[in-house]
Amino acid sequence: MSQPISQHEKIRKITFGSILIAISLVLGITGWGFIPLPLPIAGATLFHIPVILAGILVGPEIGFLDGLVFGLFAFLKFGSLFPWFALIPARPFIGLVSYYVFEGTKRLLSAYKQNQALL
Repeated sequence: MSQPISQHEKIRKITFGSILIAISLVLGITGWGFIPLPLPIAGATLFHIPVILAGILVGPEIGFLDGLVFGLFAFLKFGSLFPWFALIPARPFIGLVSYYVFEGTKRLLSAYKQNQALL
């Protein structure tokens, strides 16, 4: 069973989530999140960094929301090259996947340490 979240933990999650979403908004509005490449079909971004951090530090819900912001700005930037269903739905899963990969890795390392202690 999961334990109830303390008031301090709720405030920390809201604060970190808001800051990371604000960073994504700044990266999208200013255009700093997009790295221009010579090929028009290829585009590099820095957007995945706050999305991954949101998934790991705050949780899958905020990681999903931050990824949605990423997807919307990617659609605005590359919407003429790619259809919406290739841009918007895939981006929120970056935050979700980063959370579950981090948690799974943490559990595997914990189990490995416990097994090493028995030897």
